Amino acid sequence: AMLTAHAAPQSDAVRPSALPMVFVREFLGIMTGRGPRPASVLDAFRMVLGARVADRTATFRSAGGDSLSYLQLYLLLEDCMGVVPAGWDEMSVQALEDLREPAHA
Repeated sequence: AMLTAHAAPQSDAVRPSALPMVFVREFLGIMTGRGPRPASVLDAFRMVLGARVADRTATFRSAGGDSLSYLQLYLLLEDCMGVVPAGWDEMSVQALEDLREPAHA
């Protein structure tokens, strides 16, 4: 039997864009055994990308990040920074550290 996808009705009570990230966060938490919150942006980068992040000039792209590590690092940066800026994957570790909210520093 063929399964067909049906669009869910749109409602003000449910923000569709928020639902997938909840599931992604849960899935990645289970798969990676999310540990403690990173102490810094550099810490977050190294937790996901390891030795490929030599120093604070590295970017996600220059360190060879892929789609799974993108999601992992994004979630860690959210924990570490609060708000993750658009285009973060092309920003250096230092630039992201400079944007870190005071409450998360």
